Parts: sequence; structure tokens; C-alpha cells
Amino acid sequence: MPIEIFRQFETSDGKGLTLQEYAGSYWLIAGRKLPDGRVVHSWGFPSTKDKKPSTKNFPWKIRLGDSPEEAFRALEFFARQIKGAKK
Repeated sequence: MPIEIFRQFETSDGKGLTLQEYAGSYWLIAGRKLPDGRVVHSWGFPSTKDKKPSTKNFPWKIRLGDSPEEAFRALEFFARQIKGAKK
């Protein structure tokens, strides 16, 4: 069953990240929560190979992995980097 979970940034006016499982892969998507409770994702026009903007827009997604385990390891890696940087 696909998942989509939004977490608002603590110091933000509704901005945050959505963890999404789509077609077997796990993603983080930039977005924000509207006053009515709906979550909308940020969209953009990625550049093509020749550095020109694409004619189609896409959600701002970051792939974490193709399984829950791989996504968890990616998040765990970055959590360790943040924790180590705080020393």
C-alpha cells in the first residue's frame, strides 16, 4: 500500500517534507501544508541534457531507495552525519 506522510518544519509557516512511496521507490518531496489542511508539493522545471528548462514540470523529489530498508539506510546515514557535525 503506497504511503504519503508529511512532516512540517519546526520553524516554518507550513513548509516541510513528504515521505512518499510511489511505484516501489521511496522519495522525499518538498511541500507545504495549506491553512485548510491540504498538503501541496513544490514543482519545478528540471533542465534537460542541453541545460534548457524542461517543458514539463515535476515535483521536487529526492529518491531515497527502492526498498524500505534502502530508504532507511539512506536516512540513517544522513542522520549520523548531522549528529557528527553537532559535536
